[in-house]
Amino acid sequence: MARQTKPLNNTEVKNAKAAEQALVLYDGDGLELQVTPGGSKLWRFRYYKPFTRKRAMISFGSYPSVSLSEARQNRESARALLSKDVDPQEHKKAEQLRQKSVSESTFEKVAAE
Repeated sequence: MARQTKPLNNTEVKNAKAAEQALVLYDGDGLELQVTPGGSKLWRFRYYKPFTRKRAMISFGSYPSVSLSEARQNRESARALLSKDVDPQEHKKAEQLRQKSVSESTFEKVAAE
């Protein structure tokens, strides 16, 4: 039976501190907050790759810049991609490459070449 996880709240995220080892707080559905002893807080999402069924992890950013609600929205969009058998990491890389190619193929840059 799956473990029931109590969703995090903003106060828990804000006040989380790690002692000697990294502390991991679970929000549910694969979303977790890793708190390092140095004080950084990183949002991560654990999932199974669609075809190989291997465990994978994708990072959504650090806590102050990515809020709890934004991390949950990112988790839901990643889960939507997984339901369509699309790997969120591969989708993110492809999107970054597309953005790079769009920015590099402006008229000014093509004319300069």
